[in-house]
This record gives sequence, C-alpha cells and structure tokens, in this order.
Amino acid sequence: GLNRLLHELRASSGVRFFDRRKEVKALRKLMTDGSVVLGLLGDQSAGSGMLLDFLGDKCLCSTAPAIFSQRYHCRLATGICYRTGPAKWVVEFEKEIPTFANGSKRSVEEVTQDVNTAFEKAIYKDPLNWFWVHDRWKRFKKKRKR
Repeated sequence: GLNRLLHELRASSGVRFFDRRKEVKALRKLMTDGSVVLGLLGDQSAGSGMLLDFLGDKCLCSTAPAIFSQRYHCRLATGICYRTGPAKWVVEFEKEIPTFANGSKRSVEEVTQDVNTAFEKAIYKDPLNWFWVHDRWKRFKKKRKR
C-alpha cells in the first residue's frame, strides 16, 4: 500500500532504511561515519517517551533524536518539508539544536523540547503545509462515555 510506495520513492533518491530492531550495528556505523544526514521521524507519537509540551498540550515525545545526537556526537537540526508547487517540495533544515552546553550534555528533556519548539515554529509559519495523520495526544484525551 501507501507505506510500500513511500519506501520505494525514498529509496529511489538514495535514502536508506534501517529496522531499529534488527540493524543496530549498521545504524551505529552510519551515525559515527559523519558523512550522511540521518533522518528520524521525531514528530510522530511515541509509544513511550517523555511527556512534553507540543502545540499547547502535553504529549509523548521520542527522545531518540536527543539521545542519538549526544551519544554519537551528531549535529541535530529539524528538517521541514515545504510544498513549493504542485508535486514540488523543498526541505529546509532549521538552526542547529545544541545538545551540549559548556562541555556537558544538556538534559534530554531540554533538547527534546527544543525539537518540539522547532516543529511548532514550522507549523505556525505555514499551517496549511502541515499534513499529519498521527494523533500525538490520543493517549491523553478523556474517554467519552457512550
């Protein structure tokens, strides 16, 4: 279906995929190599994660970008995809998010909140561009009585 089509489109442009459960060594090698841009889908609802602010509400947020960046000394920035015309897109990388301060690791919570803030700024900049089918707040909505 759609997932297969997206994988094929991404692979045709040289994007590599890793199964986080089976290909840890290959992913680790890629992160320490320093010659590639690694993309993590940090804007999706985390099955587990840290409860932080996003668009005025609390939601579970993946800490993977912060943890990987600190562990492997990778630079961290958000990449935002903007529509520029029919079937035309451009990816803009936002300002680098610092993961260390004064020689020490910043807290994973602070770094992850900075990632959320970068996504929020992009959404407020161009709300019509934001197409997102994942409900990040689903676990925290009050259940309706039927």
